[in-house]
Amino acid sequence: MSQTLNETPVVITVLGARSGTSALSGTLGLLGCTLPNKMMAANHGNTKGYFEPQDLADEHDAILASVSSSWDDSRPFPQDWFTSDAARSAQAAIIEVYRRNYPISQLAVLKEPRMCRIMPLWFGIFEALAVRPVFCFIDRNPLEVAKSLENVMDQRSNKDFNTISAIILMLNETQDGGSVHLFPTIPCCRIGALPSSRLATRWASSFYPTRISRPR
Repeated sequence: MSQTLNETPVVITVLGARSGTSALSGTLGLLGCTLPNKMMAANHGNTKGYFEPQDLADEHDAILASVSSSWDDSRPFPQDWFTSDAARSAQAAIIEVYRRNYPISQLAVLKEPRMCRIMPLWFGIFEALAVRPVFCFIDRNPLEVAKSLENVMDQRSNKDFNTISAIILMLNETQDGGSVHLFPTIPCCRIGALPSSRLATRWASSFYPTRISRPR
C-alpha cells in the first residue's frame, strides 16, 4: 500500500554553514525530532555540538575530494558529475548512511552543510528513501556568518581566508542550494543565537503535531 502524504516520513533538512543551524538542529532534537545515531563530535569550532551525522560528512568530503574540491571551495561544482557512474555509487552509499543514522523515524532532522554543494544528488536520494524533505534556512546577518567562517579558518591556520572569501563562499553555498525551491520550504526568522523553542515547535509541529513536545 502506498503512503499518503501525511504518512510519509518527513526530513527537516537544515541548510547553511555557521548560521545557527547547529543550534536549530539541537533544539528540534530536544523537542522530539530524531537526530542522527552517529553525530559529529563537538570541538573548538562548535563546543555544544554539530548535531549532524559524521559518516555523512565523510561521504560528502569524499565526493568533493574526488573532483579536487572541498567544503570551502568557492569554485562551482562540476555539473556533469551528477550523471556519472561515480554519482550513482555515491548515491547508493549515502542511502545506506542515512538508513544507519535514521533507521525508524517519521520526523528526522538532517543537517550537513556540504549538502548545498551537491543538492542535485540529494533529490534522487530523498526519492529513493521515500521521504519528504522540508528545507529550513536561517536568515542570519551575512557579516556574522562571514565572521564565524573566518574564525573557523583562523583556528585551522588558514591565513589566506578573509571576509571577502567568507562572503563569496556563503553566496555560492546559497546559490548551490537554491534549487530546493522545488520542495516545501520553512521560512526561518532572522536569529543571532539559539532559536526560540516555541518557534522551533511551531515549525516542526506543522508536519507531525503529535510527535513534538510542547515547551513548558
